[in-house]
Amino acid sequence: MTADRVYAALLRLYPAEFRREYSGPMLEAFRELHRKANDRPARFWALVLQDLVRSALRERLEVWSSRQDGFALEWALACTAGAVITGALGSALTWLFAYFYHPYLEGAAFQAGLYGALVGIGLGGAQAVVLRRRVRLGTAWVLASAASAAAGFETATTLAGTASPLTFGLILGGFVGMGQWLILRRRMLRAAWWIAASAVALPIGVLSCGLAMHGALRGMNPLADDLLAAASPDGPARLNGYLVDAVDLLLRGLNRPGSLQELTVGLAVMAVCGMVVGLVTAKPLSSMLSRPR
Repeated sequence: MTADRVYAALLRLYPAEFRREYSGPMLEAFRELHRKANDRPARFWALVLQDLVRSALRERLEVWSSRQDGFALEWALACTAGAVITGALGSALTWLFAYFYHPYLEGAAFQAGLYGALVGIGLGGAQAVVLRRRVRLGTAWVLASAASAAAGFETATTLAGTASPLTFGLILGGFVGMGQWLILRRRMLRAAWWIAASAVALPIGVLSCGLAMHGALRGMNPLADDLLAAASPDGPARLNGYLVDAVDLLLRGLNRPGSLQELTVGLAVMAVCGMVVGLVTAKPLSSMLSRPR
């Protein structure tokens, strides 16, 4: 696939009306920039993706805040709130574990599957609040989200040493998508698309976190040193370094935050990831909700 086709596909992150008006000039500008950056492709794509994700989110929020799509805004906010609540609960549980620690608990740890179940409960519960006004899912949705997220986190963290961060997101998103699909398939047509939407949303969320956090924390040396390990100055390792850092931050709930700064950054990352997942999955879900069985 050529660079032009990759960029044209990424432009679908923008609203349809925006694409109709600006996709042509944006492609022309991309081609010109790409011709001048052939010697440093990794840095070029990192800058392009960082700018594209940030501006696409801004355009989507402007459309949804104008009430053209009230459900999409509700869904994105619910996913954001669920992710932040999950991060706060995970940090609280690990703090309590450390506070009441006893030598008899030597070797005990907060397992990835347990944290995954917590993510599923927090995210699934917030989503259920929005969905209940359109389709009855109730407790089944929350339980399916918890079970599938637990299995997904366990599998993804087991493979973390050999898989790339984007593969981490793909595995987790696929597990959650399949678990929630088991509930959706009985209530709406073409529910299988939800698996694909979830599997795509999580890697995009990881990518957005890596790029957004790198940009936000640039220059904050103490925080950056603790949470964002320096990547290679050039080459593919630079972009991959951002993604590895994003996965580490997304898993902060597995460890007790060492400072208020670390907790704040962890919750911010959860918020970014939840918002991106909500924005990516809002349209497919809205389309499926319009085709009930």
